[in-house]
Amino acid sequence: MKAETSARDYASGFLAAAVEHWSQHLTVLADRLENDALLRPLSDQAQEFAGRNATLTGLLPTDFGKLEVDLLQVLLSRGDLSKLREVVAELNAILQRTVAGTQTVAVTSAQSLSESDRNALQDKFSAQFGAGLEFHYTEDPALLGGMIVRVGDKLIDTSVASRLSRMREQLAAAVR
Repeated sequence: MKAETSARDYASGFLAAAVEHWSQHLTVLADRLENDALLRPLSDQAQEFAGRNATLTGLLPTDFGKLEVDLLQVLLSRGDLSKLREVVAELNAILQRTVAGTQTVAVTSAQSLSESDRNALQDKFSAQFGAGLEFHYTEDPALLGGMIVRVGDKLIDTSVASRLSRMREQLAAAVR
């Protein structure tokens, strides 16, 4: 009997193949750009973009696709071409999380959370979003209290700083 393949399986396989293809191409270029004599003139924002773009285009293998070229042009225009290897690493990390079914939960709190607070938070979010969550904790005293939690494209902001900012906006609107 033939095992059923889900749409998620097909999509994950396609995504993995696409990212692997892009990763290989972009890594070849990142290797070439490790030569400081090539990267320095490309990163010189004082030079005209068209000239830098022509130089970059001359370095590209002929089988680079439009998405890869578009990414490189954005990096070039912003002076971030030196971040190409980091971008490739992040692409691969995103792919691994996606295929593994994990989501990152970024928790920023005003002060360090106790182990019991972290466990309670993890239990709450696991119940809401399911298993496969990877938690990252940071502290930002500017929040004054509370926390900001980001899960995928969802943002939960219970910080005191945000509440004060909303109150300030409401008072300013009421005075007008």
